[in-house]
Amino acid sequence: MPMDRDYIDCIEDRIVARAVEGLLDGMAPRPQVHFILEDQPEPHVGYVLSRPYYEGADAHAAIAGLGRAAAALCATQIVVLWEECDLRASLVGPGDHPDSLVTVEATFDGHLLTSRPYQPVFGPVGPLGVPTVIPHWGRASQYPDAQLPVPIADLLTTWHTQLTRLDPSNELRSMQASGYEFRWFVYD
Repeated sequence: MPMDRDYIDCIEDRIVARAVEGLLDGMAPRPQVHFILEDQPEPHVGYVLSRPYYEGADAHAAIAGLGRAAAALCATQIVVLWEECDLRASLVGPGDHPDSLVTVEATFDGHLLTSRPYQPVFGPVGPLGVPTVIPHWGRASQYPDAQLPVPIADLLTTWHTQLTRLDPSNELRSMQASGYEFRWFVYD
């Protein structure tokens, strides 16, 4: 049974706020998957950031590989976040790609894509040595069961088909050795 809509909205708000902080420093967020385990007292247990990748097939493999962590943890629901322009450039190279922070809230029965388009206004060079980005937001739109970029669709397929087949300790250790970064939440 999917989590309460207000709970998921709160998680997405925190994820997007963190991504906006990165934009303000001039950095697009790395594709990431947030784990929801409904049987836990605090279901949002943590997330994984994609490993570094090269343009093209390696980007596809790295992003789709995020589904392995969700499967190994037997996540009952996930929230995926990426920056659309960055994702498309990673897959097909530079171009006139739209700027948007995108989340997908997924259950085993379907998904809801939320697109938050923005116009980037570039500011001075920030502490990371790159121009800062101030997003001027457009209207957010939601699309139930929308067509997804291929690596995101593959991520969901991996999560669905490999659930309970992967050993969590081996899979997460292997992913970490490959460069995926995990963040776990500790609640009092």
